[in-house]
Amino acid sequence: MKLKEIAARYRIDSNEFSDFLVNNRLRYTKGLLTGIVVADSDVEQYVSLFQDELKRRKEAEIRKRTEEEARKKAEAEEARRRAEEEAAKRVIFEEERKKRIAKAQAEFVDAEKRQEREIITLTESERRAFIMANSVKLCREKLTGTWVQAGASYADGDILGLWLRGFSYSGVDGDAQTATTGGTNKQFDYRVFLTGDESGKCYLYVSGNPNLFCSTLGEIAFSDDNNFFTLNCRNSSFLFARER
Repeated sequence: MKLKEIAARYRIDSNEFSDFLVNNRLRYTKGLLTGIVVADSDVEQYVSLFQDELKRRKEAEIRKRTEEEARKKAEAEEARRRAEEEAAKRVIFEEERKKRIAKAQAEFVDAEKRQEREIITLTESERRAFIMANSVKLCREKLTGTWVQAGASYADGDILGLWLRGFSYSGVDGDAQTATTGGTNKQFDYRVFLTGDESGKCYLYVSGNPNLFCSTLGEIAFSDDNNFFTLNCRNSSFLFARER
């Protein structure tokens, strides 16, 4: 029986059945004009084998699809669980951060009051050093965390304008951190420092880049909720938001 006749009688795909015959090395003849011809005595058996294979393929596809859906469902559930854990950790971290800042703020106010009471016993130099130390302590608490740029106006030579779009501060000055430039994907180290002056102002200093020549130094001012701060430099200004 010709391949076309088999396909029509048993409603199967002729190309798929032809591949099945070849791949399984089943008996058939092939003529220039007739094409593939299967002996009548073999047709029923071959078609049955072919249909069994189609059934196995379909079952395998269903099984694979089911396993894939189960895997995706498990991954989604795991991602949801991790997200919930991270959200819970962020809530705890945020509460602890607020408590630390509130404590530092209270200590700062208390220190100022104590300094006012003890003003007679302090020299002018000691009084200024006292103000600087306490303001930097409070600012260091507020700055601890990870920050991303939310706006900028910068001049050439500012590392925060040219290379960095964010940074982390651990509460310790000078910790080495690694970033990657956007254009060349070149890694480089940078460091973050917090300092202040005798008037109670605080300044952020960021240094280090691929060519080792640029840095940023500016006065830092926090929003009331301590989730944003502005950095005002001589030729540039930046707005940073705390990364959630």
